[in-house]
Amino acid sequence: MRFFWPNPITTQAITAAGWTSSRRIDITDWRDRLESEGYHISRPAASILESFGNLTLQIPNLLGALWSPDPFFFDPIDVANGMYERYADIEAALGHHMTPLAANATGTAFLLMLDDARVVSDGPLALHLLGETFPQALDLIVRRHRTPQPLLSHHRGRTITPIRQFQLT
Repeated sequence: MRFFWPNPITTQAITAAGWTSSRRIDITDWRDRLESEGYHISRPAASILESFGNLTLQIPNLLGALWSPDPFFFDPIDVANGMYERYADIEAALGHHMTPLAANATGTAFLLMLDDARVVSDGPLALHLLGETFPQALDLIVRRHRTPQPLLSHHRGRTITPIRQFQLT
């Protein structure tokens, strides 16, 4: 899969993390573990994990960013570990399967890809749409230049209240 980055700041951050367009790792163990837990691994998500797996993305401290920088580590097991029951509820509410991709260093945001290639972030209060594509989502994570769109809110550790103004499917 070829990626086109929307901004030079994003390109600099991913290059500094060690990403190149030819980078590939074997994700067989991750795929086996995720599928055994019930996750569906879409082809676009597999391509992202092959290209970004095991990288740590250091988020730059940018003037005007809407939230603090927090590194993201691309290891889907950090996201998935024991969480499938929660994500199965979210998948049912969205009408889409999700593939875990990365977690931030503080463990407060988990990056997942929907089977239609949109990228979401799961946090303590809500599920947010970060981008229609992985490059758009990564650009938002790096630059923090706009507020992500809320899709679902979490109540008392349980999802799901759809936020009506956004189309889920």
